[in-house]
Parts: sequence; C-alpha cells; structure tokens
Amino acid sequence: MSLLSNAYRNEIKKSKKSEYFEEARTPIGYSTGIDLLDYLNGKYIKVQNDKGYYSLGVDEGSYIMLIGKSGTSKTTVALQMAANIIKGYDEGMIYLDDIEGATDSNRIHSITGLSYEEIDEKVVHRQSGINCETLFENIETIYKQKIELAKSHPKEFLVHTGKKDFRGNEIVNFPPTVYILDSLALLMPESISEEEKLSGQMSTTAAAKQNAAVFRRIIPKLKKVNIILIAINHITTKIEINPMVHTKAAVNYLKPEESITGGNVPIYLANNIIKFEAGDKLKDSELFGINGFTVKLTLIKSRSNRAGQEGILVFDQVNGVDNQLSNLLFIKNNKILQGAGVGYYIPDMPDVKFRLSTFKEKFKSNKDFRIAFKKLIINEYRKFIPKKNEDDEVETEQSSSKANSKKEKKKKKN
Repeated sequence: MSLLSNAYRNEIKKSKKSEYFEEARTPIGYSTGIDLLDYLNGKYIKVQNDKGYYSLGVDEGSYIMLIGKSGTSKTTVALQMAANIIKGYDEGMIYLDDIEGATDSNRIHSITGLSYEEIDEKVVHRQSGINCETLFENIETIYKQKIELAKSHPKEFLVHTGKKDFRGNEIVNFPPTVYILDSLALLMPESISEEEKLSGQMSTTAAAKQNAAVFRRIIPKLKKVNIILIAINHITTKIEINPMVHTKAAVNYLKPEESITGGNVPIYLANNIIKFEAGDKLKDSELFGINGFTVKLTLIKSRSNRAGQEGILVFDQVNGVDNQLSNLLFIKNNKILQGAGVGYYIPDMPDVKFRLSTFKEKFKSNKDFRIAFKKLIINEYRKFIPKKNEDDEVETEQSSSKANSKKEKKKKKN
C-alpha cells in the first residue's frame, strides 16, 4: 500500500466523522427467484488471493425501474422479486406504495407465497396519502430506524453474509428492505391541487421536478442501509411532428418512439431498467398445460452486467412467473432441449422422457433429473456473465440471498 493511501486511511479512522468517509465496497446480489433475471443482471466478483464468485440478482441498496405497457405483469414481478429478496431474513421487510390500488392481501398471498401472518408482519401496504413528500419521509424513517437498530442491536440486526469484498474482507450488511412504488407515473407533489393535476403539462413538469429532487436525496440512503427500491413505470409513445425525423431514445435499447414517464433524473439514477413486452397467450390445453402468457424481458440498463440482453418469462395467471417453465422455455428456444412431443429430454438424461405439460411433475418427483436440469440451466445462464479470466476459480454456485439466509439462521441459533 502506498504511503499516501495508508496515511489517509489511518487519519480517517481517527476522525469523529469517519462514517462519512466510508469507502465503497463490493455490493451483494440478492436472488429475485427468477433465474433468468438473476443471471442477466449478475456479475462475477474477483477476490484477492481467494476464489471469486458469481453475484446474482439485484444489488443491495439499488434502485430498479420496471417499465412496460399495461398488463405486462410489472407489479406481479415486483412482488415476487421482493418476497424472494427478503426470504429467510427475520428483519426483512416489504413496503408497498400502491398508488394504482391494484393489489390486495389475497393477491400478495397468491403471488409471493407469503402466509397471511407473514404479510401482516413483513408487508406495509399503503393505498392513500402517497406523494413525493411522503415517499421521502418513509424512506427517511426506514433509514433512521435501520441505522439505530444497527447501533443498538448489532448482533441481532446486522447480517454476516459469508461473502467477501474484492480485498478479501467479510461483508457484514444490513438485512434487505424492499420498497415498491406502484407507480412512478402517478407520483405527484403534495402541493399540486386536483385542478392542476387536470391541467396537463404544468403538473407533469412540476411532478418531474419534484421527483428529481426526491430521487437525488434518497439514492444515498438506499445504498447506505440496503433499501432496494423497485419503481414501476409506464412506456408511452411519442408523437413525431416530422415522420421522417425520429428523436433519439432516452435510453439505449428503447425504441425511438418510446419514452419513459416521470422525468429524466429517475431514469439516469436507476441501477437497472427492465422492460416487459407482452408475448403469446398460453392455454391449459396446449404447450405447458397452464393458462397464462409469455413476456419478453429486456435489460434496458444495468450497472452490473451488459445491457441489451433479453429472455422470455412464462406467466401463470394465478401464481405469476413460473421459474422452472421459464427455464424450460429458454433451453427449448435455444435448441438445447432434445426430442419432441411425448419424448422431450435433456442431453445428460436421454432416458428420462417427458411432455412439456408434464415437465413440472417430472422435475418435482425425480431428484436426479432435478439436479441434472439445474446444472444444465446454471451452465447455460452463466454465459450471460462475462469473466475477464476464464481460468479464475469460482466458489460453488449459490445465490447470495440463500447463502445470507443460512448464515443468519446459524448466527441466531448460536
């Protein structure tokens, strides 16, 4: 270490305000429960003098924007992501600002698998009094509460993750909190009257300006105490005055005629922007044997992996994203799945045949098949994540949230 860097760090340690000079470290990824999304947004972390590892899912303290037209299941995905992120954490919480009033406890239960007791304990759900000011106040309150709990109950509250930063130091972190804003398009300043809301452009400009101020102030707080903000937003179509000249899209990988509501600052500050587009309808008498539809997912913006990557998710109308059927569709579309009709099979187990509609039964009942299928998916999805050196050693695959969960349970047991 250089003389200057060593002197600087030693001096900072003596300062009464050393917490304000805290150095950045490797962010931990939290599994969303959707393998395709976890790997599309995953990264490889190199650790000095040790094995590196894949960090999957969404980063701690990040701000994620889900965009798409109405009916593309953005809210459903947000709820599933949130439930999987906090799974296994006694202090994990979900805050849902439901401006659109599109969700109730029954829907949360069916989509997330959380019991009604868990929903009562771990989900704070608002449908009124939501505006720019109360959003900021809520984030500020959670921020202060987590800081205080970390000081007063560090052993019970903070999580020993079992993961290391690039220097080889163990990462001790705040438990994850997920804050869902549904939706950014309807977020308005408290000061705007109903008459002004109806006036159009004036309220839109005022809302964008206030959104910018709020998001600039909350981003550092999200990162500090591990609040993952998921903002649901809409795509609108721009009307070009000159049909021969197209304005440039606000973000790469959006179509020129597409724009995102809510102002530019929330777009620039987002760690991830994930676009959803409606696909094919599914009937229980066809293909996978479920009523639902497919959705094309595109990583419009990512600070942890390459933007522009895409895949297709399978949605069950009752239960939301079906992770295993999405994985099955991926290997089918990429011609990795072999056979046809009643005789589909995966390369490592040619003797185990199945229909697409009976795949989930086979996956659940046959342990060897289940292990082989998961191995196949991991090997294929890892191709989404670049590594600078293919010879680098890698820890055994395990999503960060599950690893953290086990570590927390062991800590509390002791």
